Amino acid sequence: MKTLKNLLVAVITVVSIGFLATSCNDKFSEKDLLELQLQLGTKEDSLNAARQLAALNAAGEMVSYQVKVVDTDGTPVPDLEVSLGAAATDGTLDKQTLTTDAEGQVYFSRVAVGGNNLTITGSGILDANLTVNFGDLQQGVHYEIINGNVVPKPVVENSVITVIGTGAATATVQGVATIETDLTNSTPEVPQNVTIVADFDDNLVKSSSVSLSYFFATNSSALSLGSAVVDNTTGAYSMTVPAGVRFDITIPNIQANQRIAVNGYDGQDLPRPEYRDILTNFGPSYGADNIPTVPGARVVFDAPSAAGEGFTFGSFAREGRAIQTFTLNANSTTITQPYEPSSDIITQVTNRGAGYFNSPTVTITDAGSGTGAYAEAWIELAISGLTLNDAGSGYAANTTYSFNLVYDEIDQNGTNPNQVWDTNVIDIDTDGSGVFQTSAITTALTNAMDNADQYFDVANLEQISDNISNLRLVNSSATTDAIIDVSAATGRVYYIRVFDGGNDYTMPSFAFSGGGATTQAAMDILEFGTQWTFDVDNTGVTSPYTFPPTNVYFEYNNITTGSAGVSSSSNGQNVEDGQNSTLVNLLKADGSGNLQFIDPTASYRTSFYASSTPIVRVEETEAIPAARFIRPYEINTEGQVTGMSTGGWATDFTSSNGSGYSSQFNVTVEPSATGAPGSGAIIALTGGTNQANGEYQWGGSYLVQNGGSGYLIDLNVHNGNVVSGDNRIYYNAGGDVTNVELKAGTTHVVDIRYGTGDKSVSVY
Repeated sequence: MKTLKNLLVAVITVVSIGFLATSCNDKFSEKDLLELQLQLGTKEDSLNAARQLAALNAAGEMVSYQVKVVDTDGTPVPDLEVSLGAAATDGTLDKQTLTTDAEGQVYFSRVAVGGNNLTITGSGILDANLTVNFGDLQQGVHYEIINGNVVPKPVVENSVITVIGTGAATATVQGVATIETDLTNSTPEVPQNVTIVADFDDNLVKSSSVSLSYFFATNSSALSLGSAVVDNTTGAYSMTVPAGVRFDITIPNIQANQRIAVNGYDGQDLPRPEYRDILTNFGPSYGADNIPTVPGARVVFDAPSAAGEGFTFGSFAREGRAIQTFTLNANSTTITQPYEPSSDIITQVTNRGAGYFNSPTVTITDAGSGTGAYAEAWIELAISGLTLNDAGSGYAANTTYSFNLVYDEIDQNGTNPNQVWDTNVIDIDTDGSGVFQTSAITTALTNAMDNADQYFDVANLEQISDNISNLRLVNSSATTDAIIDVSAATGRVYYIRVFDGGNDYTMPSFAFSGGGATTQAAMDILEFGTQWTFDVDNTGVTSPYTFPPTNVYFEYNNITTGSAGVSSSSNGQNVEDGQNSTLVNLLKADGSGNLQFIDPTASYRTSFYASSTPIVRVEETEAIPAARFIRPYEINTEGQVTGMSTGGWATDFTSSNGSGYSSQFNVTVEPSATGAPGSGAIIALTGGTNQANGEYQWGGSYLVQNGGSGYLIDLNVHNGNVVSGDNRIYYNAGGDVTNVELKAGTTHVVDIRYGTGDKSVSVY
C-alpha cells in the first residue's frame, strides 16, 4: 500500500520533471483541463495542475493492481510470471513482471489509468493473455486538488484469474459437420476449411473490479485447447476443452457454391432446366430458402411454320350509294350535321345567295356515276321590283284594288299547280280609264316598302315553303285578271332538302342556278361517307404465309360534325358479306405463300361508312410452339413417363396448344436437363382440327405409347416430397452449444448440419 508520505514525496518529484508522455489511453482530456481551470481560478494554475496530473499518471502513481491466479479448482498457483504493460515514461513501454507468491498473488504498485496488457506464463499452464482497462481519471476517485497541486488518492483494483494447467482434467467435444452443396444427389457433403472454436474466456475470470478480456495462446499447446478443424474429407472434428469450465461453441457462417437443378433463376426463365452452381450462404446467421422441384423429363414439340409478313389490303374504291334524304336549315353558314345522322354526310352552306324571287334549281352531280338525286331549295324574300304583265280588263276607274300573291309550285314530277299564297298583300289604284298604270304600280310598291308591309319588309323576309316559280301579284275582280310579275327581290335560300337520294353516288356536289338571283347560293360537301370495296394485296409480302395473320382490321375516321378525324378502329365485324365477318376469317394462303380470299369469287365491302380511304392494320402471327410439361407425378418410381400435363409447370412457364402449325405435328420426350438420365419414352399427339384458313389446331389430346426407363422424378434428388416440393433443411447444431460445462473425461457430441442454405439469387 502507498502511504500519504510517499504520495507527497511523489508530488514534489513530479513537479520537477514536468510534463511526461502517457500511454496511448492516458491522455489528460480537454474536458478535465477546463474543469481544473474553474477550480483553480487561473490559467497558469490550471496548466500546472494538468502537468502534474499527467505526470503522476505516467509514473503509475494513480492506481495499484492486485492479481490472484487460481487453477480450475480455485487453488492458488504460485511461481507464475505475471507481466503488466504499465506506464510509458518516454514512449517506451514500462513492462513490469512479478511472480505469484504462495497465495498465487502479485501486487503492482504503479499502474497507469487506461488500457494495459496482462500476460500469465509459467510451467505447467497454458499461457494466458488479457487486456485490462482501468478506466478514466476521475477527481475525487484518483486525485484531489490541494493548493493548486494534484495529490493522488490510493486506489487499488483487483482481479481473480483462472489458468488452465497443461495436465488439467479435460473433456472432448466432437461431431460430424455436413452441408448440402449438391442437391442433385442424396448424400450430404462436407464443409471445407471450417474451424470450430470453444469460447470460454469469460468463465475464466472469477472476479474483477476492472474490465478484463481473456484469451488463450494455444499455438504452442499440445492440447490444441478449444479449437478444432473439420476434416475436409470425413467432416469429423474433435476438440479438447477443460473440464469444469463453462463455454460456448462458436460455429462459423460459410459461403459456398451449391449445385442445384433449376427451371429459372433470378427472375429469368430458362429454355430448359439446368444444373447450375449458385452461391449460397450457410450457418447460424442464415435460414434455408426454397428448393425447386424440377421434373426429370420434358417434352419438345416440333417448331411451327415460319410466320408470314407483308400482306395488306389494297385496290380501295368507293362503293356508290344513295344520298340519303336530309333537311338542311341554311340560316347558318357553319358546318351543319344532317337531320338524319345515318346519312353519313356533312354539309356547309358557304353562301345563301341574293336577289332570289323564284326558287333556284338545285343540280346534283357526282365524281362517279351517281344519278337520280333530287333536291329543292326554298327561299325567303322581300319584294323590291314589280313589272306589269297584263293590265286585265273591266276594272272601274279611279278605284283601289287589292292584289293577291300567287306562284307556281314545282314538284319533282314537273307539275305546276297554280296556288294562291296570300291575299291582299298590296293595294294598287286604276287611272281614270280603269287601267293599272306602271306609275301607280311603282307608287304602291314604294308605299309598301316604306311601310314595311308584309312581303315588302327587308328586315323581316317572308319564307315561302315550297319550290316556286313565276311569283306574281294577281287581281281577279274584273273581266280578265290583272297580272303583275315580281321582277326583283331581296331574296335568299333558307331551306334545302333532298327528296330523292338517287343511286351510286361516291362524292356528290350541289349547284344552284336560276331563281332571278344576282348571286347564287353555294354549298360544300365536307364529308360524304361511303362503303369501300377492296382486294388482297401481296406485293409487299417478304415472308411467305402458311395461314393468315392473327388479325387484320381497318382504321377509319368517324363522320361527325365539329370533330371530323376522330380515330375509330374496326377489328371485329368489319365486312358486309351477309355474316359481318372479320377480315382474317376470309383469308387463306395459296401454294406460293400469298393470301387470297377463301371464296375466290367473292367481293367484299366494308360494313362501315368512311369519307376517306381506310387504313389497314395487320397484326402478324407469332408462331408459338405448343408447350406441355411432364410433372414429377407423371414419372413413376420405375423411371417411366406416364403422362404429359395439360397445365403449365413452374411459376413462369405457360402451357398452350401452340399457333402457326400448317399440319399435324409431333412431340419428343427427353431428359429435362443435359446430363440427366432417361430414354425411350414415346408420346403421340392425337386429334386436332384443320381450319378453313389452312391452320392446324391441336386440341391437346395425346397417347403415351412407351413410358421409357431411367427418368428421374426430380432432378433435385435431395427433395423427397416431389408433389408439394420444398424439402429445405435448416441449419442445426445437434447438441448444446451455449453454457456447456463438461466433466473430466466426458465427450459432448455436436453434429453440425449446415443444411441447404440461403441462396444468393432466387431460383424456381
